[in-house]
Amino acid sequence: MKLCDWLYKSFSKLKKNNINKNDIIYLLSCILNKPQYWIFIFPNKILKKKQIIKLNYALERRINQEPIPYITNFKYFWSLKLYINKYVFIPRMDTEILINILFSYVKHSDKKKILDLGTGSGAIALAIAKNRSKCSVIGIDICKFAIKVAKKNAVNLNIKNVRFFLSNWFSNIGKKRFDIIVSNPPYIGIHEKKMLQQDVFFEPTRALFSNNKGMQDIEHIIQYSPNYLYPNGWIIIEHGWKQKILVQNQLLLNNFVNLLTVCDNNGIDRVTIGQYTKN
Repeated sequence: MKLCDWLYKSFSKLKKNNINKNDIIYLLSCILNKPQYWIFIFPNKILKKKQIIKLNYALERRINQEPIPYITNFKYFWSLKLYINKYVFIPRMDTEILINILFSYVKHSDKKKILDLGTGSGAIALAIAKNRSKCSVIGIDICKFAIKVAKKNAVNLNIKNVRFFLSNWFSNIGKKRFDIIVSNPPYIGIHEKKMLQQDVFFEPTRALFSNNKGMQDIEHIIQYSPNYLYPNGWIIIEHGWKQKILVQNQLLLNNFVNLLTVCDNNGIDRVTIGQYTKN
């Protein structure tokens, strides 16, 4: 079968299922390991039987609303190509705001100890460790399969100054203390499920939803962070668009000062930071 013939049939299926045709062009590019422009330069290229099988399988998965990173098994975050599977939350561009904020407080020469809570694929921890090579970074997650993914990414990217291990938030941290604690925790309220797009439900539920209108995990992290921060250490936490005041109030209650909330590229309150002051 010619490439153009397969595309024509695929576009017909996509249109019926309200899927953007650019999605399948991207998937085609990934599976054939060719740039997207190559597809249009060589439309008469004959596809091999194995390629057609792979492409048809990818097409059906996308028609069923499965997110593209789970189909391709990778996602770029902060220029890092990360291995992704169904056990980890897909890194979003909005979370890169958190990295930007941290780098404004940590110089290349700094030797900071940094903890990433709920690391998932390791996206945040690896971006920090890669770009601040003198820092020591730890990423934890409650899911053993997520930890395997994070460790695989560290090996693939040859990043040495990062460690990953199992922990239910601070449960396995011991007496370690850190200069900075970062987290992109679950912050979507259970009541918000009906408002979400279908593809979100392919992602691990534990990485998305939190009780108490999405605040339970955030409150836990803020409450216990002082036990694991050095005096004058910082917390940097991502949250939902309606949670700015709630997060700031929790930080104030737990002896954090110098609060600042930063918006994402869409002008939505996305990340709040605070500095711990010991009583």
